[in-house]
Parts: sequence; structure tokens; C-alpha cells
Amino acid sequence: MLPMGAKVNHARIREGYSRFPNAAERRHHMRVMELGCLVCGGQSIAHHILQDSPHKRWRRDHLQVVPLCDAHHRELHANGNELAWQESYRLDLADEARLLELASIYAGVL
Repeated sequence: MLPMGAKVNHARIREGYSRFPNAAERRHHMRVMELGCLVCGGQSIAHHILQDSPHKRWRRDHLQVVPLCDAHHRELHANGNELAWQESYRLDLADEARLLELASIYAGVL
């Protein structure tokens, strides 16, 4: 569980991954961005969610993304605590990201 008040840090990319998405990951991002924001249904961007990893270090990877509009993406980062933010909207970003990744695999995007 993410500690309350933990700041969002884009520099934490999963070990062994490039800071830049490869072609398949970019296609996945484009597919996710075609979906509406999880909160309001508006035009979205791909938000990299925090992932729990061994040794309790929080990491990001390019496959674990969810669609958020610019306003809700900025709100999440202004909040600084992804867990508290998602709870305020009754969302589970990890579950949503996993479902979207599986859908992209099924669709042949990944």
C-alpha cells in the first residue's frame, strides 16, 4: 500500500525498462488514450500507475497505464498520493490497468 502523502515520481520506471516506451507500448498507450477518462469520460491521456515491486520500492512500467483526462491527471499529481486519490473516486487503477493490458494483448496490440 502506498504511504499516505507519498509524492508521485515519474522517474521511477521499472528496472530493466527504458524511460521511453517501445513501439508496442506506444500502440498500447494510443489504444488506452482512445478510451474516455475513467472519472469523467472526457478525452484522455495515458497515466502510468504506481506498482508495488520487490523490496517495497514503487515502480512504473509502460504497460500499466489508465486513461485520465488532463484535469483529473493534474488533480492526481497535485494530490500527490495516488492511493488516496483513487479511493476518493472509488477506482482501482491497478485493476483497470491490468484489464486494459489484457485487452490490448487480446486485440493484438501487444
